[in-house]
Formats: sequence, structure tokens, C-alpha cells
Amino acid sequence: MKQFPAARAVARTCSRHAALLMMVLATFACPLAAQDLPPSATPRGLVFAFLTETASHLDSVNRTAFRNRLVGEMAHTDPKGFKGLVPAGTRLRIDSIPNIRPLPDGTRRVLAYVTVEINGERENWSIFCRGDSLWRIEALRRFPNPMQRAQIKLSLRTLDTATYAYRTLRSELAHTLCSDDSLRSLFRQGRADASRLVDLLRRGNRWSSIALNEVDFGKLEEYRELDDDIEPSQLIFYTLDRKLLQGLERQLGPVSIERDLRNPDLVYLVMGTLEKQTFGFLNAPDPTKLPELSPDGFIMLKPVDNGWWLYKRMR
Repeated sequence: MKQFPAARAVARTCSRHAALLMMVLATFACPLAAQDLPPSATPRGLVFAFLTETASHLDSVNRTAFRNRLVGEMAHTDPKGFKGLVPAGTRLRIDSIPNIRPLPDGTRRVLAYVTVEINGERENWSIFCRGDSLWRIEALRRFPNPMQRAQIKLSLRTLDTATYAYRTLRSELAHTLCSDDSLRSLFRQGRADASRLVDLLRRGNRWSSIALNEVDFGKLEEYRELDDDIEPSQLIFYTLDRKLLQGLERQLGPVSIERDLRNPDLVYLVMGTLEKQTFGFLNAPDPTKLPELSPDGFIMLKPVDNGWWLYKRMR
């Protein structure tokens, strides 16, 4: 049967399109090869593959190939169990990956700070990695974790704020749900008062903890400190600038101020406490004295201003 040139050209074009379509279909039908990370993969490449593939909702990912990229407390975790950790439509941002103190045997370690936006709500994850011949993930920390987050949301809907104590509790819970970006913006509003207060406190040595959420500064009576029934722990509220304390409470709303007895130069503005976990702002004039980062201790230290860090701590 005779075939005209135009017909032959159309046939060749259709054949090429069909071959291209088969290649595309084959690509989506097979497990994603990116789970087989090359030995040269960087910490950023490792974290990106974990978030976008291992922890994704996709069925087409061969998660088993990621097993050799887990170490430490994750060493015996089945990678298939991470499926759906990052739901469809989630927006991800790797903020930074600072180096942290190596292990005693010299193994390198880094900490990846990741902003995760799920259904319009931002949260922050800390992913600890260690590297020898390969970079591997050793721990993932979320504060608050999903169960705690759900409980806080329920409490915020039902909490009665008729009294001062419950109003401060509501503020604390609301701050606990804030993203790191929101907390950083919040700190900028009160950094001047925070710095002045910490400078005043650092001059004294007779305090280690001040529970700000237990005192309504608007009701402190002048000269009340002269009475015999004042608790010694409460005297400090009368020696500090009352307007400064009220301004700090209004702008930031810390629940307490803590001092590290092992290193008195470190002063913490605690914004919230959840079970044995705390978060807030740490003032450290000398950055070389900052606490070490670890999965079971400080899981986050992000600079927010000169001498100030946003911290999150597991205890």
C-alpha cells in the first residue's frame, strides 16, 4: 500500500509522541529513584529527600531504600512508617542547617531547622543529622508535638479568662502554638524592655527564678514590701522598676525569668512550659557559653537579636 510523504511524517510524529508518553508513564509507575541517595548527598539533600519523599503521602516512593539513612534512635524505625507525616499540599522551607558539637568519636553533626506549613498553620521541626561516610538522620523533634497541639487548641476554645491567672494561661498557650517567625516578630516589640530588665537582674545574685505569671503587677501596692507578711521570693517585684515589668508583660508576656546557676550570665525569659518542655528567649552576652544542642536537651537556638536567642528545650 502506497503511503504519501505527509502521512509518513504524521506517523513518525505520532510514534515519537507515543514513545515519550510511555517514558513519562514508566517514570511515574516506578518507585522514585531519589530515595537511593548517592553517598555524596549533603545534609540538605538528605533532609529534602526525607521531607518530600519518605515522609510524603505518595504511594510511588520506595521508602525501604531510605533505611540506611536512619541512625541513633531512628535506626530501628521502618521508613514506611513516615508515610503521610507531610500531608499533600504542605509547604516546606529549610531555614538553616548549622553545625553542632561533634560526637566524642569525631562524627560530624548538624541540625536542620525546617518550617512546615500544613493547612495554613506553621510549625517548626528540628532534624538532627550525623555524618561519617554517609549523612543520616538521628532524631526529629516537634514542639509542640501533634497531640499537644490538638490539646492546646481544645483548651483555648474552652478556657475561661475571667480571672488574671487564666488570662495569663491563655496567653501562654497561644504563644506555644506560634511559629518561630511569629515569636521573632513578637520579641522585637519588647526587646528594649527585655534587655533593660535583664541588665538590672544580672547585677544581683540573690535570685534564680521569678514567676511573673503569679503576680498581677497592676495590683502591687506601694510600700507593701515593708510589711512582715511578704514572702522573701516576692520582694524582688518591689525592687524592680514596676513600669518596666508591666511593659514587658504587656509586650511579650513571659511566664517566668530563670537563671542558669551553672552559668549565671545566661538568663531565660520563659514564654511557656508544656509538661517538661520549655521555650522562650535566652540572653547570652557571650555566645561561646550557649548551651549545647541535642535531641534530649536544647533542640533549638535561633538568633533573634544582639545577644538574644529563641530557644526550645526538652527536659
